[in-house]
Amino acid sequence: MNSFFFFSLFFSFFLEIRFKTHVQLNREFEREESAEIAHRDFYNVRKVDTHIHHSACMNAKHLLRFIKHKLRFSPDEIVIHRDNNFLTLSEVFHTLNLTAYDLSIDTLDMHAHYDTFHRFDRFNLKYNPCGQSRLREIFLKYDNLMKGRYLADISKEVFSDVEKSKYQLMEPRISIYGRSMNEWSSLAAWTYDNQVTSKHIREFVFVWLVWFGWWWLLLLFGSLVFGSLVFGG
Repeated sequence: MNSFFFFSLFFSFFLEIRFKTHVQLNREFEREESAEIAHRDFYNVRKVDTHIHHSACMNAKHLLRFIKHKLRFSPDEIVIHRDNNFLTLSEVFHTLNLTAYDLSIDTLDMHAHYDTFHRFDRFNLKYNPCGQSRLREIFLKYDNLMKGRYLADISKEVFSDVEKSKYQLMEPRISIYGRSMNEWSSLAAWTYDNQVTSKHIREFVFVWLVWFGWWWLLLLFGSLVFGSLVFGG
């Protein structure tokens, strides 16, 4: 594991040095070529945002505005089932000792700072608004009590903003963990029922290798792939 880590680290340094060398040698030539292209510059060339986790496709300010809006106009909506009780949105925030007035970018605490680098556990915690997993379940999950309606609503707001920017495209990732046989059908139903689609969006399904009970299938699949690559099978 350590040898693989150091190889990846040194190889990334090598690629960075090559890129910086390329920039030093060729940036003037590329700038001249770009200037020769009619009716195209940075602002009207199509740009694609890639490897964006779907639950983080909005910025913190947008999510904050969305949460405050729901607290103001839908406080009595039942949003979660905890400890054998169904809780409304206002009750959830009451149990957390939070109000709409208390919420801010800092209290959300969802920015990935330097302390999250090489620490996936800390990075993953940044998906919890205000450090609370129940808020993540309510606002950023598609397989919750409300069948992901809040995530669908804010996703369509983000997609609408992307569509208004004519030259902006997006490739958000959404995860399948393999923990349940119903994950694919739940994701498909959420997408279809809420019409979470756009011509400017291409959704990528990210499959995690967490099938602990099926490790032998992973080994078999890996051996088949290795055999086909080596022996041309």
